[in-house]
Amino acid sequence: DQTTDQLFLSSDGGNIWGGHRTGYNWEVRNDLFQIEEIARLELLPLGNSRRLIASTTHWGQNQFMFSDDEGYTGNSAYGFGGVENWGALFRTLAVPDAQRSIYTLAFEWDYSVWERITTIYKSVDKGVNFTQIASFSDATYGNSNNFDLWTDPQNAGPVYLLENDKLHRLQANGQLVLRGTLPGNPQGQAHLTGNGNVLYAGYLSGDNVKVFQSLNAGLNWTFQGTAPTGLFRKNSFKCSVHNPQQLFAGSINAFTSLDGGITWQLVN
Repeated sequence: DQTTDQLFLSSDGGNIWGGHRTGYNWEVRNDLFQIEEIARLELLPLGNSRRLIASTTHWGQNQFMFSDDEGYTGNSAYGFGGVENWGALFRTLAVPDAQRSIYTLAFEWDYSVWERITTIYKSVDKGVNFTQIASFSDATYGNSNNFDLWTDPQNAGPVYLLENDKLHRLQANGQLVLRGTLPGNPQGQAHLTGNGNVLYAGYLSGDNVKVFQSLNAGLNWTFQGTAPTGLFRKNSFKCSVHNPQQLFAGSINAFTSLDGGITWQLVN
C-alpha cells in the first residue's frame, strides 16, 4: 500500500504476513487457516476499505480467496467449479482501472469432449464471482504451457494473451484480436511481461529462455537473446516497472538484463 507503506507477503508455508516496509510490526494474518501455493497476492481498493486477493496454483479447492479484513479471515471465490473438479489456476492479474477487473488463466478438463483445455476467467466484482470467457482445446492449441496473460500493473491498459507464437489483445468479452506473430515459431513454455508498450515474450526450454521484444505493443517482434536459466513459475520472468529495458529471470539463481534481454548477468 503506497499510502500507508504497508507490505503484504505470502510465505511458502501458506501464510500471509503484514507489516510496515521498514521492517517492524510484522504479523501473520491467517493463523487459523492455510492458503497453499500462493502465486499472486494483491491489495485492491474497496470503497473506503481494501480487499486482499490471493490466487494459488494449488490443485483442487480454494484456488482463489479474498479477504476484507487484510487476511485475518478468507472467503473462496465462486465460479471455478470446473477447475476445482480437475485443474488449477496458473496466472492471475488485476487491471489497475476503476473497476479492477481480475483475469485468471487455468487448465481444466472438458468432459463433453474428454480433453484438457486452457480457460480464461474474469471477475468484475473484485474476486467474489468469476465467469469463464474463453477456452482453448489442447488438440488445437497445445496445452496450457503455451499460454500467458499480461497487463501493465501500473497503468490501466489492454490485457494481452500470448498463445504459442501469437500475441493477442483480449477484449472484455473474451474475444481475441491478433496483434502480431513472433518470428521463427519459438517453442517452449510461454511467458509474457512488459512495461507499457514494450513487451517481452520468453520461451523456456530446459535451462534457457529465448527472449523476444516488441517496442510497439506486440505488432512487431525481434529475437533479443537467451537467458541462461530455468524458471519456476510464470512470475519468474519479469520486466522492471521503472525501466522497460531491465528484465529479471530465474529459479534457484537470479539473473538480470539491462539491455532488453540481449545480455544477462548473474545477480546471486
